[in-house]
Amino acid sequence: MEQNHDDRRGRGRPSLREGVQTCQVSARVPGDVRSKLQAQADAEGKRLSDVVREALEAYAG
Repeated sequence: MEQNHDDRRGRGRPSLREGVQTCQVSARVPGDVRSKLQAQADAEGKRLSDVVREALEAYAG
C-alpha cells in the first residue's frame, strides 16, 4: 500500500512549544540590524532565530 504524501506525520522540524502550532515568517532587515541581533544572540549563547522570535513576541505583546 502506498503512503499518501499528505499523511506524513512526525516529519520536519519539531514544534517550538508543545501543543502550539507555529508558522514560518520571513523578513528582510538592514545589515546593521542583523549584525546587532547576531551580536545579542552570541552574547546570550542563543541562535539568531531565537533572538528574532523573542523580539517579535515582545513587539506583538
